[in-house]
Amino acid sequence: MKQQLATLLVIATALFTTASHAEGVAVTETGDSIPYMTYGAGETTLVLVHGWTNNRTFWETHIPGLSDRYQVVTLDLASFGESLVKRNDWSMRSFAMDIDAVLDQVKAPEIVLVGFSMGGAPVIELAALGREEIIGIVLVDTFNDVEWKPSDKFIEDTIEEETRLWGDEASIRPSFSEGASETLVRRYISRTPETVPDVWWESIRQLFLWQRQDFRSLLPKINVPITAINSTDPPTTVEAWRRYVPGFKVHYIQDVGHLGVIWEHVDEFDSALISYVEDFHDQAQDRAN
Repeated sequence: MKQQLATLLVIATALFTTASHAEGVAVTETGDSIPYMTYGAGETTLVLVHGWTNNRTFWETHIPGLSDRYQVVTLDLASFGESLVKRNDWSMRSFAMDIDAVLDQVKAPEIVLVGFSMGGAPVIELAALGREEIIGIVLVDTFNDVEWKPSDKFIEDTIEEETRLWGDEASIRPSFSEGASETLVRRYISRTPETVPDVWWESIRQLFLWQRQDFRSLLPKINVPITAINSTDPPTTVEAWRRYVPGFKVHYIQDVGHLGVIWEHVDEFDSALISYVEDFHDQAQDRAN
C-alpha cells in the first residue's frame, strides 16, 4: 500500500507540474539566450537561481511545494543548462543581467530572489541596482562568512582541485548527509557534463574575485531584507552579517552538506522559504502604506 501511495504521489506531482508550467527564452543585451520556466501563479514571484555547475532543474523538487502559493521562475544562467551564449564577460554583474532579462519578460509585481551557492552573487548584484519589484533576498548556503576574502592561492588551488576531482563520486558524497541515498550523488552526476566547459573556470574565478572585492560594498545599496537558508558547516557569521544587514536572519538545515541543503529535507526548506517570503510581503505592504 505504501508503495502504491508513493507511486500515485509521483504521478500526481508530475501531472501538476506539467499542467501548470510555461516555458520562455529571454535574450540579453549581449545576445545570449536565457531559457526559463514559470510555474503557478500569485502576487509574489519567487525567482530560483542555481549555483555553479548547476542548472534550473536543480530546483525541481521544490516546484510542487512553492507553486501552489506563488509564481515560481527557474532559469539557466549563461553557459549553464540549455542557455546559448555569445558573451566573453563572466562577471557576476553579467549573470545578474541574465536574471534581469528574464524579469523583463515575466513582469511580476513582487519578486523574491533566491540564490543558491554562486547564484547568490548575481542576486546581490541585481538587488543592488534597485529594481523596484524586488521585496527580499534569500541566500542559500553561500557567503556564510560575510567577511571572508579568498586569496589568489585559494582560488587557483580550488580550480586545480575541482579539475582533478571532476566527476569523482567520492568527492561529491560530502555534499550530502551521511545517511543520504546514493541516488542523490548519481542525480548530480547525471545533470552535469562529463567535461567542464572552459568558461566555467573563468566564472568560478570571477565569483571569488567578486567576493573579495565587490561583495560587501554592494550590501548597503540593497534596501530590502536579506535572509539565508544554510547548512551548519561552515558556520554562518550572523553577528558579522548584521553589521552589514541589521535584520539578517538565517534558518539552518541540520546535518547536511552543500547540495543537501536543497535536495534533502525539501519540506523544511520550503517551509522556511515560505516564512521568509510572507514576512517580505508584509514588510513591503507596510512600506507601501
